[in-house]
Amino acid sequence: MQFNRIRLSGFKSFVDPTELFIEPGLTGIVGPNGCGKSNLLEALKWVMGENSAKRMRGEMMDDVIFSGTERRTARNLAEVTLLLDNSDRKAPARFNDSDELEVSRRIERDSGSAFRINGEEVRAKDVQLLFADAATGAHSPALVSQGKVSTFINAKPQERRLILEEAAGITGLHSRRKEAEQRLRAAENNLERLDDIMGQMEVQAGSLKRQARQATRYKNIAGHIRTTQAILLFLKWQNLENLTNEVGEKLRGVERQVAGKTSDVTALNSEVEKLQEGLNPLRQKEVEASAAFSRVRIELEGLENEERSIQARIEEFKSRLTQLDQDLTRETSFLGDSENTLKRQKDEQETLQKELQTDLENSNGIEEDYKGLATKTSEAEEHFNTLNSAKTGKKIRTQHLEADLEALKTRRERLKAEETAARQELSVLKPAEDGGVKSDRSKVDATLKTLKIEETEFSELETKRLAAQEKFEAARETYSEAKAGLGAMEGEIAALEAMLAEETPTGQVPIAKALRVEGGYETALSAALGDDLEATEGNEGNHTWHTLEALDNAPALPGGAKPLSDFIKGPAALSRRLSQVGIVEDGINLMKELLPGQRLVSLDGTLWRWDGLVRTSRAPTFEAIKILQKNKLKTLSTKKEAESIALSKLEAAFTSTGKALNALKEAEESKRTKVQEATETYKIERDKISEAEEENLKATQRAAALTEALGRLEKDIEEGRDKIVTLETEIEVLGQAGKEEQEFEVARNKLEDLRENLAK
Repeated sequence: MQFNRIRLSGFKSFVDPTELFIEPGLTGIVGPNGCGKSNLLEALKWVMGENSAKRMRGEMMDDVIFSGTERRTARNLAEVTLLLDNSDRKAPARFNDSDELEVSRRIERDSGSAFRINGEEVRAKDVQLLFADAATGAHSPALVSQGKVSTFINAKPQERRLILEEAAGITGLHSRRKEAEQRLRAAENNLERLDDIMGQMEVQAGSLKRQARQATRYKNIAGHIRTTQAILLFLKWQNLENLTNEVGEKLRGVERQVAGKTSDVTALNSEVEKLQEGLNPLRQKEVEASAAFSRVRIELEGLENEERSIQARIEEFKSRLTQLDQDLTRETSFLGDSENTLKRQKDEQETLQKELQTDLENSNGIEEDYKGLATKTSEAEEHFNTLNSAKTGKKIRTQHLEADLEALKTRRERLKAEETAARQELSVLKPAEDGGVKSDRSKVDATLKTLKIEETEFSELETKRLAAQEKFEAARETYSEAKAGLGAMEGEIAALEAMLAEETPTGQVPIAKALRVEGGYETALSAALGDDLEATEGNEGNHTWHTLEALDNAPALPGGAKPLSDFIKGPAALSRRLSQVGIVEDGINLMKELLPGQRLVSLDGTLWRWDGLVRTSRAPTFEAIKILQKNKLKTLSTKKEAESIALSKLEAAFTSTGKALNALKEAEESKRTKVQEATETYKIERDKISEAEEENLKATQRAAALTEALGRLEKDIEEGRDKIVTLETEIEVLGQAGKEEQEFEVARNKLEDLRENLAK
């Protein structure tokens, strides 16, 4: 193989398009280390089909693309093209139409690489075989890289054998042999699979035969059953006709009874209406009892409030008692002061008495005056003390009355505030009218009716959806089974087509290819012709069939055997042979009647020849197998068309069922939402009427309680008003004490004058 030139673009260091001419003779490239000499050798290996990134000195195959430098950006693709001399036309036939072959490999980052030969996209295997046939390639010893010589020297015998095979030019044969071995193994696997399929088909055939016998028996029994059922139905019809007449008479009697019962029901309905009318007073009594209960509860609350009021008054009295204690303490201190004053006065009296005694001694006339003055002074003191005690008592009483008056005024204001609040609450508090409750109940009834309708429709939709679901599952299962069966049939057809694929590079076709054999006669044909089926038709070749004229008076076959030519159509070259081969079940007794050249065969492949040769059934020849496969392929193709049509119908039915199921699911989901909304609406309306009734009852009870409390408050306020008037009158009376005050002042002045005179 002669390399003419190589073009590189974006491959490793060859960022710009570069073309290298390889002239006849020796072409050398000289340069320093790192200039890219090794990249050229790797480009040759790469374009010839190298798939190992490590052998290309990289981690992944994208590393062969120029990765960029500081001054130049990276490329996204790389391409290497190798032009070969094909002037001697040794290339494969599909590429052998030009004097020069152009082999190129192009890689795009993250997208893999592609091979082309003369612009036609090919497989990597095709490129590798192209170079292997020329005793070269990516792994060829002719490509010597650094350290490769030492590898050759130290190579193992197996590796040296590869070098010798390449030098001998048989590397391509080894590659093709490997491919042929793989095909043979695949064919063996297919044959084993066919044996398994044949066994399964035989089992299925036996099962179908049994089913056919059962079906025939079923038809016979079903005919008898239908006849018997017809007689039975006729007898039942007669009985039912008689029974209908009897039932008609009974029906008329029952209708008369129904008419009587209807009048009874009408009377009962009237009684029910009367009872309903009597039920309303009972309901009114229930409301009154509930109101009475509410009043009792409100009275209890009032008593509790009154208890709290009494407790407050007790606290008030305690505080007043404390004040009285304080007043008592103050009066006690006043009393102490009075006692001190009295003691001081007694001391003064004693002093005066002593002085008086002295004066008496000095003057007896003054004693009588002193005694009279002392008597007057004592009387004046008693009168003054009496007036002082009365004044102090009135003062204390006035203070107490003023405190009581202030407490009563405070309580009156509090009671008035409570009365005002109660009246405001009573004016705002209005129990709901019964008409509103009835309106709410009508809404609840309408909502409940809507809810029941929605639930009924939802139940119907759910039933339809379940039925559609079952229908959809059955359609899907049927469709899946049919699709799987069609897929298995297509796989079997593809396998048969692959096995029947013809590879006749020499143009010689066995005569078996031109035969059309009826089903079941393939084994008989193989036994009758044997290896002669592989012979070609024509006058050239080592193993051929020549066309001769048919025999004018062909001898008849013994035993009335039918000639094989009645079941096999093919070239005229086989007419003599096939006309003298008869089809029988057992030819051992007819073998002696055979004329020269005649043969008998059975469908299972046993052969009886005119010269006494008997050959029992054996494995059919390769060409007979091909015929068998061809017939089976034809049968499967016909069956595939029917199965495809049936599958299309099943698919359409499956799709239609799926759409119907989806529509029902959507309708069911929508109806479920409506049911939920209706349920929520019903709950809301029901809660509203419950709340309205409860609020109505509370309002009624609260109004009764407030009315009663207002009466109690008005009474308390009236009593407080009377007490206040009484206290104000008493305080006013106590405040009108000007005469007593004047008398107290006169007595005090007189007492002081007398004390001064007495002191003198």
